[in-house]
Amino acid sequence: MVYAYKTKEPKISFRKIFIRISLIVFISIGLGFFTKQFFLFSHKLQTSSMFPNFKKGERIYLTKIWNKLEQGNIVLAYVHNPKKVFIARVIGVEGDKIFIKNKKVYKNGKLVQDLNLHLSDKRASFGSLISKRDNLEAIHVGKNQYFLFCDNQDECLDSRDFGLILKSNIIGKKIF
Repeated sequence: MVYAYKTKEPKISFRKIFIRISLIVFISIGLGFFTKQFFLFSHKLQTSSMFPNFKKGERIYLTKIWNKLEQGNIVLAYVHNPKKVFIARVIGVEGDKIFIKNKKVYKNGKLVQDLNLHLSDKRASFGSLISKRDNLEAIHVGKNQYFLFCDNQDECLDSRDFGLILKSNIIGKKIF
């Protein structure tokens, strides 16, 4: 003999479903906000300052967590206004002496060749009376300061124009 038992199906109310969905949405938004504020964020390049390595309009991802920057790191920084940012490559760190002669960058007396820089302006370099960008006197990088340089050196503003950038003015370091 087979007995059929009628089981009572649990009743799920609309209210419980709404609470569960709301909780999932709230947690997702909170995690996204937390991640963007403290760990990872993206930035769309507004200029061609890092051409040919990065193109205008390309999106890069940066982190706000970093302890030490090294030559070659790409960072997002500002000078006076945190809403007007620029992206550049770290060339000089604490203790370095940087100078530029005829558009060539020297670090601690040696020509820096591993920068993958792009020269778009084929004109001869300007003398230091006209522009200090092509021929820059030696700058000593101090504690918590960095010398930043764009890859597309003829079409950007960087430490040649602004001077050394403070560690506190660096917003993030590129991770991918």
